[in-house]
Amino acid sequence: NTGGPAFQPSPDSDATLIDTASHSYSSTYADLTGCPSFASSLTLNSGDTADGCVTFQVPTGTTIAKVQFTSQSGGTAEWLAG
Repeated sequence: NTGGPAFQPSPDSDATLIDTASHSYSSTYADLTGCPSFASSLTLNSGDTADGCVTFQVPTGTTIAKVQFTSQSGGTAEWLAG
């Protein structure tokens, strides 16, 4: 959290994958060895960080174009894949 106020993200529900055909995919819970899931209740105070994995199930052959993160407070971040 680089901002001043505490931030309470929900990475599993705030993250979405978008493929090259503009289809969107919500996260799916999966227990991955060596990659912990985020806590169900997460609060990041100014300067705090959190590390974890968000998993998705997509059809074979799907090409992911981008990842979107839309926080419950309304801000959206987007990362291009590839």
